[in-house]
Amino acid sequence: MASPRRARQNTIDLLLLTVAALVVSGIYWYARDFYGVVGDAQLDHPWYDRWRSAGFVGRALGTAAVAMFLANLAYGLRRRLRSWHKWGHLRNWMSAHVFFGLLGGGLLLLHANFRMTSPAAQWSALAVMALLATGVIGRYIYALVPHTAFGQEDPDGLRGRGSALLVELREVWPTGKEPLEALAARTRIESRAPISRGLVLLCMGPTRRLLTLLWVAQWLGRHGHELQSESRQQVRRLARALLATGQDLALAAAAAALLRRWRLVHLLAAVVMVATAFLHVRSAFAHGYRWDLPGPVQAWGAGLAALLLGFGAWEGRWRRLYRRGKAVAKVKPVGPAPEPPPTLHPWVDPSKCMASAACVASCPEGDILALVEGRGQLAEPSHCIGHGACAGNCPVGAITLVFGSLKRGVDIPDVAPNYEASTPGIFLAGELTGMGLVRNAVEQATQAVGFIARDKERDRGALPEDMLDLVIVGAGPAGLAASLAAQEKGLRYKTLEQEPDIGGAIRHYPRRKLVMTSPMHMPLHGNARFFNVYKEELVEFFSKLRNTHRPNIAFAVAVDTLEPDAGGTGFVVKAKTQQWRARRVLLCLGRRGTPMRAGVAGEDLPHVAYNLQDPEQMRDRAVCVVGGGDSALEAAIACADAGAKVVHVVHRRDTFDRAKARNRDLLQQRSQAGKIVLHLNAALAAISTDRVQLKDGTDFGADDVIVSIGGTLPTALLKAAGIETRTHFGRPVQSP
Repeated sequence: MASPRRARQNTIDLLLLTVAALVVSGIYWYARDFYGVVGDAQLDHPWYDRWRSAGFVGRALGTAAVAMFLANLAYGLRRRLRSWHKWGHLRNWMSAHVFFGLLGGGLLLLHANFRMTSPAAQWSALAVMALLATGVIGRYIYALVPHTAFGQEDPDGLRGRGSALLVELREVWPTGKEPLEALAARTRIESRAPISRGLVLLCMGPTRRLLTLLWVAQWLGRHGHELQSESRQQVRRLARALLATGQDLALAAAAAALLRRWRLVHLLAAVVMVATAFLHVRSAFAHGYRWDLPGPVQAWGAGLAALLLGFGAWEGRWRRLYRRGKAVAKVKPVGPAPEPPPTLHPWVDPSKCMASAACVASCPEGDILALVEGRGQLAEPSHCIGHGACAGNCPVGAITLVFGSLKRGVDIPDVAPNYEASTPGIFLAGELTGMGLVRNAVEQATQAVGFIARDKERDRGALPEDMLDLVIVGAGPAGLAASLAAQEKGLRYKTLEQEPDIGGAIRHYPRRKLVMTSPMHMPLHGNARFFNVYKEELVEFFSKLRNTHRPNIAFAVAVDTLEPDAGGTGFVVKAKTQQWRARRVLLCLGRRGTPMRAGVAGEDLPHVAYNLQDPEQMRDRAVCVVGGGDSALEAAIACADAGAKVVHVVHRRDTFDRAKARNRDLLQQRSQAGKIVLHLNAALAAISTDRVQLKDGTDFGADDVIVSIGGTLPTALLKAAGIETRTHFGRPVQSP
């Protein structure tokens, strides 16, 4: 039974065939009085001058037929040219290929008036018939080869289905090791089927299914005595399905090999047809026929040359992109993929990936994706900051931007397309929504304020004097952009920031930490062209914006609660002894919320910190850094470079797979130089005033302890506001 995708494709082909038949038969029916005249009697027909091959209508039909055959070349170009890979599914191009071929052949018959009197016309007709015949046969062989969802040939695609059936059989019949090995050997699911077997099966036709039923009955009769009735029926059903899959696999392998050779035959027929068409036109010119072009021939030639040059440059760009991607992909060895980040990152659907390497080459960060065993895979996922260029450049749409991973789910609040949370009137922007790029946070916040301003224009209701249009919580990149956007829109707003100055979490990064971003548009300022920028430069830029535009920001104000207003017209935002009322609230918070505690005795001692402010303070001191992410590694490296006596890094895993490759390399260099001591597969047991004890009994001195094991989502504030969150496990999800 055909799969839904194959059935849908067959339906499309049938509809296109019907359209071609209707077009040709419609023209024939319209001119049936002329086409019905046999032989030289057509010369006396009143329509002869217009409908003859050299007449106006006949010439138009011939030109249309040539145009159809030229359009047929597009399928071959789509298969071979890199720049065309993103233009539709290959299976649709195949349907168009068949349609144009059949329609072109029918129009050519009408053009010739069903008369082939000259040798040129006869040879042209024979060439067209040969081309159509090889095309129809090729389409039949093409249908025997399994294809991916995007039309790429996948003769081995059945192997996975067969392997799954074999696994299911082994589960149903755990004691039938020898019979199942004999079944697997017959089906050859776990080995490559010979092409000769597939050709034999192709010649057998439907009788191969009958032989399958007989063989399964004999096989069960010899080996299935121990099976109960219900298990026996299940084994019989699975064995038949497995044998049928094995036959389909052998047939597909043979069809794929035959198709490769048949394409050469079809291509040869096309070359012969082009040659005879050229001779046909030369013959027409020799007999005095002319077709004048609208405009000078030189202009047409120059236009065609410019088109070919432009197309060649475009194709050259894509081929360079492909080569660059392949070159980068070669350095990634086979092995398990690293742990993806919790923020937005690409997920590659292996069933669609065609290994074009466009994703590898188009990534602005350079090394996030690689090709492993012919499929795209995350190589350095920690570098990903959500550009999304890979998804946009994938020619077959195999890449989706997702949150979390199968091993590491991540909680993301539900957000509507206008950035409104599940609680109406509360909007979210920035890292809280899972977007890890500064530019994304700025764009989200700016757009969210735009939606809020639009809501205000729609409402047109007068607000109480003590009620603001908007309260913004957080003054990091998103909060600052939202404040400037609100000021630009003329909203009455207030921004609340728990830190003493602008910048949010960025202000707490270690000195000279590189912050990855890309050019962004800041309200009231314009474009800011940043790429990899140091923390100090970014904070300085934000400070200049604050000093220039004076946004209404209250610093050192930590929001405690967010709850609906008693009148139901807005919200009340409370911070200790202060409170603000607002129609809308925009939360521009980071995902870290509150830093995660060490969870051991001594975690509250004065020399235990949860972020590194100034590495210079660690000079000539023994430092212990707890954690294995980028923040922990950057803190350890910064302390070692600042002249710390020794730096101990305690990590609960055996690798730092969640950290950037650059940080891993720098850490390894410092470790080999003796500046950093690594404690892997280790966990804290206790912290004292001058020592740290691990659970495996290791004990070492530490003047300072930096705990950098992540942060907790500000769930208390979100829960109090009624905002729902959803756990994402690294697969595409539908928007709420």
